[in-house]
Amino acid sequence: MMTFAAIAGAMVLLSVAIVVWPLWRGGSTHGSRREASIAVYEQHTAVVEREVAAGQISRAQADQHREELGARLLQDVEQAPPTITAARRGKPWLLSAGVAVVAVVLAVGMYDLVGDTRGLVAPDRPDVAGLVSDMKARLATSPDDLRTRALLAQVQMAQHQYGPAAKSLAYINANMDEPDVSFLLAEARARVLGNDGDVNARAEKLYQHVLALDSDNTEALWFAGLAALDKGEQQVAIKHWRHLLRLDLPKDFRAQVQRRLTELTEVKPKLGGAR
Repeated sequence: MMTFAAIAGAMVLLSVAIVVWPLWRGGSTHGSRREASIAVYEQHTAVVEREVAAGQISRAQADQHREELGARLLQDVEQAPPTITAARRGKPWLLSAGVAVVAVVLAVGMYDLVGDTRGLVAPDRPDVAGLVSDMKARLATSPDDLRTRALLAQVQMAQHQYGPAAKSLAYINANMDEPDVSFLLAEARARVLGNDGDVNARAEKLYQHVLALDSDNTEALWFAGLAALDKGEQQVAIKHWRHLLRLDLPKDFRAQVQRRLTELTEVKPKLGGAR
C-alpha cells in the first residue's frame, strides 16, 4: 500500500513539473512559426544544392526551386501570428499552485472513478475460525457434501491439523463414485505428515492404490519405496526407485533417489578376514 502511494505521488509530481516548467522558464507560449519556416527553407535549399552537385538537376532548375521556396517562406512569415511572451515581472507562484491543485484533484477523482480503492486499504484478515465453524455446521446436517468436506480438509492441512485432515479426506475417498488420485494422495500425505514422516499401513495402502491407477506417479513411487524399505523389502524399494529414475524428475530429487538407490545396491565389504 505504501509503495503504491509513493509511486502514484511521484507520478503526479512529475506531471505537475512538466506542466509548470514552461511557466517558470517563460518564452513563447505558441512557439515560433517563423523559425520553423526558416528551418524548413534552409533544409530544402540544402537538398537542392546537393542535387545540383550530384548532377540530378541543372543550376537553372535549382534557382527556380530556390525562388519558389523563398516566396513560400515569405508568405508563411507574413501569415504567422505574433508570439505571446509570458510575463517576467515575477515568479508564477499562484498559477503554479493552481496547476498542482488541479492535477491532484483530477488524479484522485479519476482513480475514484476507474481505479480500485481497495488497493489503498489493508485487506481484512479472513475469519478462518468462523469459516471452519460454518463448514462443520454444514457437514453436521449434510455429511455427504464432499465439496465442503474437501474445503475443510484444505484448511486443516494449512493449519497443520493432519489428523483431522486425514479423517476428512478418508471420508471423501470412501464416498467417491470413482477413486480420484488427487484425493488418495492428499490423504496419504496427511497421514505421513501426521506420523512424523513415516509411512504407516494406511498411507502405504493408499500409495499402492495410486500406483494401480497411475504407475508413473512420482510421489507414490517414492513413498511406496520407503514403506517397502521399512519392512525390509529392499528389492521392492529398488524396483520402485529404478522406475522413478526413468521418469522426468527435478535435478535435486533425482540426486536424492539415486543416492538412496546406490546405498541399497552397492556391495558392502565383508567384516573380518578369511580363515
